[in-house]
Amino acid sequence: MTAVTHQWGAFYTKTVQEAIAGTWKPVSVWGGIKDGMIKMAPFNPIVPKDVQDLVNRTGADIGAGKMHPFTGPIKDNEGKERLAAGKVMSDEVLSKMDYYVQGVQGQLPVSK
Repeated sequence: MTAVTHQWGAFYTKTVQEAIAGTWKPVSVWGGIKDGMIKMAPFNPIVPKDVQDLVNRTGADIGAGKMHPFTGPIKDNEGKERLAAGKVMSDEVLSKMDYYVQGVQGQLPVSK
């Protein structure tokens, strides 16, 4: 009843300005809510206000670093613990995640 949107405009503008100025250097980008690179689309009017408020509060907590959506325990969909209770998955580990979490059916395609 809403969607996550990716907002790259400011990043692209900054990157082009750096390229024009001759100061651009390649960087890895891992932007999120805090950086304004991820936002929620408007809610469908049928979504109850209390649900909207909860989603908005949770998003604000993620952006402020008060809540991390990848906090253990996390198990893969075969029951193997991948992150212990209370531990927070780092961005580096998250970027290499090669499994589905508990509750997701299926298997990742095998690389050749």
